[in-house]
Amino acid sequence: MKDPISSLRKDPEGLASRILARLEVNASVMSEAVPIAADLIRALADSIKMMQPSTFLNAVALMQERDPSPMRSSIVQGIVSMLEETVMGWDLMASQTRFLWKIFHEVRSQFVTPESDDNGTAQPPGYERFLNEIADRIPGIIYQFYVNDDGTMGIPYVSGRSFEVFGIEVEPSERFDFFLSHVAPSCRESFLESIQSAVKNESDWEFEGEYIKDSGESVFFSGRSTPVRTGNTLLFTGVLLDITARKTAERKLTESERKFSVIADLMPQVIFEIDEKGNVVFVNKQAFELFRYEESDFPDGFNCLQHIAPEDHARVMENMAKTAQGIASPGNEYTGIRKDGTRFPLMIYASRVMQDDRLKGYRGIIVDITRRKRAEDAVKEGEERLRQIIDLVPHFIFAKDSDGRFILANKAVADAYGVEVDDLIGQIDPRSFSSDHQKSALQDDLEVIHDGTRKYIPEEAFTDSKGNIRYLQTVKIPFTFSGTQTPCLLGVSVDITERKAALEGLKKSEERFRKYFEVPLIGVAIVDPSGQWLEVNDKFCDMVGYSRDELLDMKWQDITLAEQLPSEVEKYRAFLESGCASTATREKQYRTKNGVAIDVIIATHCVRKDDGTPDYLLCVIQDITARKKAESSMAASEKQLRTIIAASPIGIGRVRERIVEWVNEATCTITGYSREELTGRDTSHLYVSPAEFARTGGVLYSEGQVETKWITKDGLIRDIFLQIASVDNASYICTVTDMTRLKRAEHSLKFTQVSVDSAIDNIYWIDAQGVIAYANDSACVSTGYGRDELLSMTIHDLDLNSPAEMWPRMWKDIVTVGSGRFESVHRRKDGSVFPVELNMVYLAYEEFEYVCAFTRDITERKKAEEALRDSEERWQFALEGSGDGLWDWDVPSNRVYFSRQWKEMIGYAEDEISGSLDEWDSRVHPDDKADVYAKLNDHLEGRSPVYISQYRLRSKDGTYKWILDRGKVLIRTEDGKPLRVIGTHTDITERKHLESQLLQSQKMEAVGTLAGGVAHDFNNLLSAIMGYASLMQMKMDKHDPLYAYASHILTSSEKAANLTQSLLAFSRKQVIDLKPIALNDTIEKLHRLLERLIPEDVEFRVRNSDERLIVMADSGQLDQVIMNLVTNARDAMPRGGKLTVRIDRAADVSRFTTTNKDVDLSDYALIEISDTGMGMDKKTIEKIFEPFYTTKELGRGTGLGLSIVYGIINQHNGHIDVWSQPGEGSIFSVYLPLVWMEPENDRNIAQIVGGIETILIAEDNKELCQLSMRVLRDHGYSVLAAMDGSAAVEMFRQHAGEIALVILDVVMPKMNGKEAYEAIRKIDPYAKVIFTSGYTDDIVIERGVENAQYDFLEKPLTPATLLKKIREVLDRKP
Repeated sequence: MKDPISSLRKDPEGLASRILARLEVNASVMSEAVPIAADLIRALADSIKMMQPSTFLNAVALMQERDPSPMRSSIVQGIVSMLEETVMGWDLMASQTRFLWKIFHEVRSQFVTPESDDNGTAQPPGYERFLNEIADRIPGIIYQFYVNDDGTMGIPYVSGRSFEVFGIEVEPSERFDFFLSHVAPSCRESFLESIQSAVKNESDWEFEGEYIKDSGESVFFSGRSTPVRTGNTLLFTGVLLDITARKTAERKLTESERKFSVIADLMPQVIFEIDEKGNVVFVNKQAFELFRYEESDFPDGFNCLQHIAPEDHARVMENMAKTAQGIASPGNEYTGIRKDGTRFPLMIYASRVMQDDRLKGYRGIIVDITRRKRAEDAVKEGEERLRQIIDLVPHFIFAKDSDGRFILANKAVADAYGVEVDDLIGQIDPRSFSSDHQKSALQDDLEVIHDGTRKYIPEEAFTDSKGNIRYLQTVKIPFTFSGTQTPCLLGVSVDITERKAALEGLKKSEERFRKYFEVPLIGVAIVDPSGQWLEVNDKFCDMVGYSRDELLDMKWQDITLAEQLPSEVEKYRAFLESGCASTATREKQYRTKNGVAIDVIIATHCVRKDDGTPDYLLCVIQDITARKKAESSMAASEKQLRTIIAASPIGIGRVRERIVEWVNEATCTITGYSREELTGRDTSHLYVSPAEFARTGGVLYSEGQVETKWITKDGLIRDIFLQIASVDNASYICTVTDMTRLKRAEHSLKFTQVSVDSAIDNIYWIDAQGVIAYANDSACVSTGYGRDELLSMTIHDLDLNSPAEMWPRMWKDIVTVGSGRFESVHRRKDGSVFPVELNMVYLAYEEFEYVCAFTRDITERKKAEEALRDSEERWQFALEGSGDGLWDWDVPSNRVYFSRQWKEMIGYAEDEISGSLDEWDSRVHPDDKADVYAKLNDHLEGRSPVYISQYRLRSKDGTYKWILDRGKVLIRTEDGKPLRVIGTHTDITERKHLESQLLQSQKMEAVGTLAGGVAHDFNNLLSAIMGYASLMQMKMDKHDPLYAYASHILTSSEKAANLTQSLLAFSRKQVIDLKPIALNDTIEKLHRLLERLIPEDVEFRVRNSDERLIVMADSGQLDQVIMNLVTNARDAMPRGGKLTVRIDRAADVSRFTTTNKDVDLSDYALIEISDTGMGMDKKTIEKIFEPFYTTKELGRGTGLGLSIVYGIINQHNGHIDVWSQPGEGSIFSVYLPLVWMEPENDRNIAQIVGGIETILIAEDNKELCQLSMRVLRDHGYSVLAAMDGSAAVEMFRQHAGEIALVILDVVMPKMNGKEAYEAIRKIDPYAKVIFTSGYTDDIVIERGVENAQYDFLEKPLTPATLLKKIREVLDRKP
């Protein structure tokens, strides 16, 4: 991922030069533009670093302000465009991409289309080429897309790369449908929805999608555009970028990431990638399983340190720094924290990720080493346990190598030698044997090691470190250490010194035992393995209540409680079978002879025979019944105490060295942690900071109490009061009191006091006697008194309208109602007075009663009200003279004052309209009401500064007038609700009529511009089609079947040519050929053709006039008008009907409604087309002559038919009128002025004649040039050809004596036709020239060629027309 800041700052001048080189600017401009571009690059880097668009925007604006010339503006725009293309192509983070798009979008909105300045000054030469070159270097196209309010839309402009990128090579009117049909079906619906959303909200449009060319190739595009509204049209200007490469890379990357993700998810370890700050970029699913999270837990991502124990953070950062420097690490152990807070050991193996020699992040794996740790701990624990076991064994346990050195020894061996175990390891046996005995012992060791035989030594003498002689019984066993082949020796020596002494003192011992057996303090008994009492002492007899003889006939099972007997028998059996000679101590119960259960503790020692089987058991028994009762009582007391502690609202706990040992439930409630989460931990995690933890401990353990702040588990901060009492030197009982509510209450009380003292209004507390008990700071400032002075005064001293004798009644009224509001006058300390508004509220708290008085100085409001009254009087006078109607709306009552002019404007007398708002509401046109109320509510709710609306209002006679309604809220409540609104009505009906006519004219001009733009290319195409079709006919026999096909081609081409001419005439960009025409003959000629257009279920009639009606008209265009109107009438009757064409003198014009009513039509001819079809409503009639408006379904009509009719009739100085009603049909009436001239007779077409002269053709269209050469050569002419005007002049100069005629295209590259003509005339003043062009007349005339002055042929033209004109010019005498 690329760092845009460092990339921009690395070499601004170099980057600037590369950008300008792509713009192909010349050397002089390059020297000026490089510093500009470098400064803009630096500004962009600063903007990205500070995330502030204004830095770059201001830099762009400054560059244009320094030199406001168009050339400077174009340079800046070109730099910004190429800089945007460069930067947006980098691999950036999503947030950076969005930020940069915002910057460049705002910069584009600052640029104005540089066609001319405000004074109409033309831009510098080459400027348009400069912009086109910029557009051609963008990896996409620049386009304009419009949407009219009636839903029609189109793409009037696309830049030159539209065919290269998207294969778009269709007419402008077809571009949108063409583009839409090629948008991939998978995203076509969302594409349309994005356009609809942008149009609806008039917001920027952005979309990414897939486009499929005719070849099947997919092009991925990214579209962005910004709307500008002009009247009823919303024009989007923007760019479509080819992002196929990016999408392909993204798709490959996605596939690669998918494969990696699958592989990663199959790995048993956690695989991760983080950035340089530790933010996680990628983890596989094992990460979530290991840490027990769901992916949804991290919608905004997370940092790796969140899941590492805090005590490991410093070590993590240190190891990350080492890895970033390239220092290899075998892996690092840390403690991980799961979602539930549990900890576990983990091992992280990581390596650095570099990009462009810069650290991008880290990548690695995480291994859960819990099992390994447990195994290691188990091994250590086992080793430690084994060490403890062998150290606890009183016998000597040792191991030696073949050299006689100790490799293992227990504590008993070391103690015998008087050394530590570690000091003994590796030493030779230092036992104090005689030299002979030592040699014998060493010989035994070697035999055991080398022969692998076990050695038993019944007895050997040994002198320990204290000089005592001890006797040992030793066993030596050969063995080898695990994993090695080294032979060693393991020995176990049992000290039998005491046994020897015991044998000798056994008799003495037995005697002593008998004495001890009879001790009366404790019960003693001997039991055989079956449980039979063999011997008991007197104490035990007294304990159970049986005599010795009775017990010796019994077993211990006989006096054991029945419910305990099964378990006691099992324990007894297990003890006997354990094979050990140790003593077992346990508690149990016996039942005495009188049936009472007693608690005893019994220590049993099993004396075994030589074969290890039990011989007898010696039991020592103590009665602990009294102790058990005491313990039970103590447990009950402790339970009661625990219940009290658990129920306490104060937290209680015990800590040792600040480690929690236990806590009650209240402590858990205060902290939000469970008892398990708190116990066993120190309390540092509860404090807001380590410093506060240290401070609290110091104060608490020295003073016994302290106030501090804790953080609960859910992150809340609580005020805490701690107290401790010492239990011993290390343990303390601690109480925790939550002081949060108390602290908040104290803060709230203080804040309330500050708020009241800071209030703008004067606030007083007044008791029942009128004494001022409290006054805030504002009251002191307003009155000039100090607070102590006010507190010694009564309200009567301040309020001039509240004398002392009235106060009791005022007090009673306020107490009864609860509040009161009124205006009064207060006196200041200096004696001046000021008006106030008082709001009094009764307050009672415990035994206190007050009236809280809120007073506000209303001096300025009073002055404003007085000024308002004066202003309203003057305003009323001004309105009376302006003729506008006045309305004044009292909103709470919904009453409205309508002025006399308001009522007269819509035809009512003064007393005919009441003051209700409904008088206005009921007269607003239903179609306008929603918009009117929307704008009114916007103003009433404060979203617009004034209310302005234009709508229709019904007059008394039922007609509607257009009204300009303007208003403003004069008074609002304190919370902003309107109280009074005032405004005016202005009659704008006439202005609206003029605007409608202007709008229609603008629409026609727009379509005309479109028509003129395509005329040239279309005419060239038609010239080629008609020319080659004519050549085919010339070379074929008339009876050839293909001859008819060629005729059809010519007929269709001529219709297309006529359509083009109609469009040009409609746009007034083509001079029409007006000649006297008899309408009667025209309709007769069209009659049969029209009949073929009409289906059988439509009754078609033609009513021709008996009077011969002559008009000045272009025959082809007049035919077009009639054909269009008849076709529309036919389509309006899908189920059949009547269609009538009538030719007559215009006598009855009663239905003349849609054009000027004041036109005298008595000398006009009428062409009337009527039908009985579905008809139209008024809204449709208002729009039918608009370009591209159609009521037909998609695919049936272009929406230009009636617009063309309208343009043609206007160009013939005529009028067109429409009458229609839904369900009754329509009547179109065309009015053309009559003339008193006779139509010209058709002249016979002269026979086509060729020649032998040399003709020079200058034509930049290759196909037309080749066609013309073929036609002329086929008819005997010699032909020279040039592709531009400059080449034509040079060729004429070379063949000046040979060329008889020059045919020049008017618009050509390098040198246009007129310029070439003038250059040729300088070579030969008598040279004959014919001009040709497919452009509109205005462009041809602009090039200096007027039809009346020169021989001119208009494209498209047929070979016959061309040959006839050539012969005419060649045969003309000079």
